[in-house]
Amino acid sequence: MTSSDLSGEVVRHAIPLHRLGKDAEGRVILRERKGPVRFQFQYLGQVVHGDIEDSETHSRLRLRAELGRVPYTAESGDWRFNVLALAEAANEALGGVVRITPDQRIIAVYDDEMMSPLTGALLIGAITQFLLHIRPYLELILMIAPRVKKRRVPFTFPAQPVKRG
Repeated sequence: MTSSDLSGEVVRHAIPLHRLGKDAEGRVILRERKGPVRFQFQYLGQVVHGDIEDSETHSRLRLRAELGRVPYTAESGDWRFNVLALAEAANEALGGVVRITPDQRIIAVYDDEMMSPLTGALLIGAITQFLLHIRPYLELILMIAPRVKKRRVPFTFPAQPVKRG
């Protein structure tokens, strides 16, 4: 389905992103949606989470990029010191967008009011600008900081006891 498949009335006006959805067969449809649109993608191997609030009166884009994690002192005190120094320098250079979460993840945050209705061009432009600003620091952090594990798998006991002997 393309924009030419939509009714003439819809094609002449900007389509608010919160109204787009898909039906059971995977076709794009217009619908009423309550709440923000959430999405995620990968940039240089790291996950970027997005959140869009789009209404007739305002639009807001929030992005959160996972840059890496701070190593624990038990892993290496010097390594931890260097990663913290880099995160602090990145935060200062980028105007306060870099944060360290309680679970020691380094994240960069973007939160901005945008023109309404939010168009694809505005959205792509804002995301690109954010990514280009964080890229040099992300590359440095990726060189020295440990990667964030994608998923923690809980330990489970083997189904059969291990026989020795």
